[in-house]
Amino acid sequence: MDEFVGVIRLCSGMYVPKGFLPCNGQQLPINQYPALFAVIGITYGGDGTSYFNLPNFNGRAPVHAGTVPGLTSRTLGQAGGTESVTMTTDQIPAHSHPVAGTNVSIQATVHVSGHQGLMSAHTFPKHFFAYHLDRPRDIL
Repeated sequence: MDEFVGVIRLCSGMYVPKGFLPCNGQQLPINQYPALFAVIGITYGGDGTSYFNLPNFNGRAPVHAGTVPGLTSRTLGQAGGTESVTMTTDQIPAHSHPVAGTNVSIQATVHVSGHQGLMSAHTFPKHFFAYHLDRPRDIL
C-alpha cells in the first residue's frame, strides 16, 4: 500500500510499521528527509535550517486541527490537555453502577474535590473489577 509522505498511521502493536518513523518528537536532519520536511516543516519544532522535529505522541492522542462551532479551535502542531483533572460533584451527573452476582455488603471511601467522605453501605458481588480509563493528552 502506498502512503503519502507525512501521513500518520496509528498502530496497535509495539512496533513502527515499515517505512514509518515513530511520532516521538525526535529531531531529523533536513538533508536526510527533504520530502518529509517539505510537508511538515517546523510545525513540530526544529531550526528549519539543519533539522526539524517529528510530532510527539508519547502519552498523547491525536486530534484534528480546525474550527468547529461549539468547540475550541485547534491549530496544526498545537499541544494541549492535562495529566489529570479534579472534578467537582457539580460536574458529575447522577448515575448508578448496577452489578449482578452473589452479594456482599461493603463500604467505600470516596474522595471528592479534596474532601473525603464515607459512602453508605452498597451491595456488590464478591468479585468485581474496577477500571480506570487513562486518556492521554491531545496533540494535533
